[in-house]
Amino acid sequence: MSLTKIDAISEEGDVTLAGRVMRSHESQSLYLYTILDESGSIDVASYSPFPLGDYVQVHGTAKKHGSYMEVYAIDMNRLIGEARDIVSRDVEKALAKECEPLKAQKMLVDDEVMNALSPSFDDAARRIRRAIFSFRPILLRYNGDADGICAGLCLKRAIEHHLGRDAKRRLLFAQNNPAVYSEGDALRDVSVLRMLPDQMGTPLVILVDFAANSESLEAIELHKGAANELLIVDHHPFDPKMPVLAECFVSPMTCNGTSHYCTGLLAGEIGKRVAEVDIEEFQRIAMAGDRSKLLEPNAENLRIAQALDFLAIYEKAVSTLDFYDTSLQDKKFMDSVYEQSVAKMKHSAEVAKEFAKMRELPNGFLLCRIRMDAAAKKGEFPTKGKATGAVHDELAAKTNKPLVTLGYGERMISIRANPQALERGFNASKMIDELKVEMSNSIESGGGHAVAASIKVNKGFGKIVLDWVCSWIEKL
Repeated sequence: MSLTKIDAISEEGDVTLAGRVMRSHESQSLYLYTILDESGSIDVASYSPFPLGDYVQVHGTAKKHGSYMEVYAIDMNRLIGEARDIVSRDVEKALAKECEPLKAQKMLVDDEVMNALSPSFDDAARRIRRAIFSFRPILLRYNGDADGICAGLCLKRAIEHHLGRDAKRRLLFAQNNPAVYSEGDALRDVSVLRMLPDQMGTPLVILVDFAANSESLEAIELHKGAANELLIVDHHPFDPKMPVLAECFVSPMTCNGTSHYCTGLLAGEIGKRVAEVDIEEFQRIAMAGDRSKLLEPNAENLRIAQALDFLAIYEKAVSTLDFYDTSLQDKKFMDSVYEQSVAKMKHSAEVAKEFAKMRELPNGFLLCRIRMDAAAKKGEFPTKGKATGAVHDELAAKTNKPLVTLGYGERMISIRANPQALERGFNASKMIDELKVEMSNSIESGGGHAVAASIKVNKGFGKIVLDWVCSWIEKL
């Protein structure tokens, strides 16, 4: 009995095909399979159970269902021996070819760091394409700010380009507002993936713009225990274990880059290798939102970035990338969001300035401390960090001296520094690393960039940690 190539099935009638079981779903004793051969895939209905990854031969009737062909199996048997080896070899060869990343387009930022990252971009794209063409589920968790959202949108557009109608079944989204990936969120992700109605292969979990820090190690270990494949794209300082734990780890800091190579920029280059999609505008908005010095932002990119930051605060419980994608196409709505964000930011900054205390240290540093409780409320825009940044920017515009601004509350400290402070040796990441060693019991988490970072303090240690930070700056 001759075999029919799946891509040749275009008319109703008897067919015989052989391939690999890529997905299955049981419905009232009927099994619905997706079968892949070297030419393509097709859905098959059968009363016989087969496990994922099995190689089978199907004889049945091809019928048209909407615009797609399906096969109703009359006879379905497991392939063994030489027959299985031949089909397996052909399928794997075709799959490997299909999963190769697209030829790199001209990068938005073309420099030594980005060229050094090109192999990592290719590796990430190859893994994403393999998950797509292997009918595996993909969970995309993104940080809740303009950079993280735009990074997520770059990958969403690229993945959906291939998934088409299958996107609702296989592509899942989750927003992560903190920089830390908690064990609770990781367990929720594992649970969601395991409760999918379809049986599919190993899930691919993509984490963008967060989770590279030491505080996220336990959550990452949970995914490893669940045998999920991990792809992390992040531009923050990372724990040395992360490149080992994740199957693919993309960071500019592995190539002597800085945090100015923001995650949206990196994810955009990966997305271009996954599919031919126009996502450069997302890269520009991400860079504007994270104040990257690699490109000069235009006014519109800055407006959209601030509006996305606003939306991320209020939509955190229900947000998906679909919501942001749709919103960005509605200029009137985004203009309205931006105007509200401006008003709230202005009010918050004015209140914060009333609680600001500035002094010049013996070493020439200007140190501004701001009690933020009245200026920024939890769960509202702007965050304490953004309100601290707004006051810091206003102060920095009036001085050429090294300036560090500390916005603090009972359990948090937001840190901002100007370029002059960086030149004098200030580095928030380095400082927080030392703090974690010297006062490990006093802080819950901490991290960020050299001139913009935050610390989450354990209850009762707020003043102690704040005094330690001030003392560290005084010693520079």
